Formats: sequence, structure tokens, C-alpha cells
Amino acid sequence: MTVDTIWFPLRTEKSALERLDGYQLRLRKNEEDLRHKDDKRRVVANALKKTNAENKTLTGEVKSLRAELETANKRDTEQERQLAAAEEKIKHRMPAQ
Repeated sequence: MTVDTIWFPLRTEKSALERLDGYQLRLRKNEEDLRHKDDKRRVVANALKKTNAENKTLTGEVKSLRAELETANKRDTEQERQLAAAEEKIKHRMPAQ
């Protein structure tokens, strides 16, 4: 057995172990990146849920305000009609000057 015969398998094994270490390092880095991305996704998902809930609340408030405005407009229209009718009665009751 020569030195080259012994050295070559050891060098190949060392090279394989170095590649394996490199793969493991990249794997850990990728796993860390995935955890980070998953954390970001959770934050965005929670923000979206919160925004959707606020949107529903605001939509309900807008509907309520619209209903109040419609009621106020109807009341205002009715009051204007009554005022015009009262003014017309007053004109007919008063003698012409």
C-alpha cells in the first residue's frame, strides 16, 4: 500500500464531510429563513384580520349613519312641506294690503 492509496480515500472522505457540513449549514440557514418568513406571514395575516374586522365595523357605522341621514332628510322634507302649507294658510287668512 502506498501513501497515495491511503491519502486519496482520506482526502475524499474529508472533502465529502466538508460538503456535508456546507449542506447542513445551508439547510440551517434555509430553515431560519423559513421561520422568519413564517413569522412575517403571521404578522401580515393578523394585521389583515384586524383590518378586516375594523372594515366591518366601519361599514356598519356607515350604514347606520346613512340611515340616520335618510331619516333626518325625510324629517326635514316633511317640516319644509308643513312650513310651506302653514305659510300658504297664513297668506289666505290675512287681508291683502
